[in-house]
Amino acid sequence: MIRKRRLQTCIKCWSRKHNESRALCREKCSTLRLDSASGLSSVSHSTCKVKMKFENILEEIDGFGPYQIFILVLLCAPRIVLPCHYLLNNFIAALPPHRCDISTLDDGGLFRNWTQQQRLTVSLPLGEDGSFRSCEMFAEPQFQLLVNGSKDFNATTVPCQSGWVYDNSTFTSTLATEWDLVCDRKSLTQTTSSVFFFGVLIGSIASGFLSDR
Repeated sequence: MIRKRRLQTCIKCWSRKHNESRALCREKCSTLRLDSASGLSSVSHSTCKVKMKFENILEEIDGFGPYQIFILVLLCAPRIVLPCHYLLNNFIAALPPHRCDISTLDDGGLFRNWTQQQRLTVSLPLGEDGSFRSCEMFAEPQFQLLVNGSKDFNATTVPCQSGWVYDNSTFTSTLATEWDLVCDRKSLTQTTSSVFFFGVLIGSIASGFLSDR
């Protein structure tokens, strides 16, 4: 009967239900020896297996201290910069103002002594807002527009033949300017965002699986 009480005391001690030191628990369990004749196996501090709650474990390691704070900061740091990656596509895939490259119309140096505005006037049609269209150009220079310019002037237009010229005053280089993702290829800029988030999806699944290995 006495041995059974000592066994209960050992278990209660290791379950932290009593405010006793760990050394004292070890002493109680190590002095507890029950022979096989009594129907109970030998029990020592190494065989006292008691389920402990997380609060008990945290108490054993001196609670929430500087080390735990350091680990928490390391875990939070990547989450702070994560939104920057999600918003990155708004900048690297930005579409700056652009127009057709009119160098193909300057055959034989026709525009040699003209100002830039005069070259654009005879080469690019006007849009409804009065600005030059960004995806079309005249098939041939329309010199009469220098005398009597009009946005209602009708002439044969064609898609840009020699690429585009971009306004680099805001963005020096973007995905749109590097790969000419404008006009009929403008929708591809949204594809880059879809590809990015697809990679995030696959990476989240794969990384979560690998981190549990």
